[in-house]
Amino acid sequence: MDNKLTLMELTGQESGVVVYGDEVIVTNWSSINGLPRMAPGNIGIIGWPDEIMVGKKYNVDDIRTALPGKIVEVERDEEEESIVIEAEGMDIVFDHNGDIPALWGYDIGLQCNAIINRDDDGNLAPTPGTVYELVDGIIVIAPDGWN
Repeated sequence: MDNKLTLMELTGQESGVVVYGDEVIVTNWSSINGLPRMAPGNIGIIGWPDEIMVGKKYNVDDIRTALPGKIVEVERDEEEESIVIEAEGMDIVFDHNGDIPALWGYDIGLQCNAIINRDDDGNLAPTPGTVYELVDGIIVIAPDGWN
């Protein structure tokens, strides 16, 4: 596969998910050269001038299968109408819009346009997408329907 300078060139879209082992970053990468990384002091996302070398590319019906963990419900209070969720098996380093919980059907109330896919009957529907396994073990996920 060709080496690409940016994830936008690679995926043809502005945003997606990058997985570094068990760490997950969800970001808009349209202005990032290289790979998105958390800046020192956790002040935001910066571009790290890594060379993007794809080893394998494939489509999945459910991008959750490419993530290192899942979102689980740990507490539900019916009276208060509240739910406590947490990431299990992955560390969500950056997810400004709450897109990762939305993949499991949870709206965490950020009002930032995280999309929960539902079928015609209102049931949670999986999000398909394209997975790029980079030669250094980093995984890039381009979910269908994300810009």
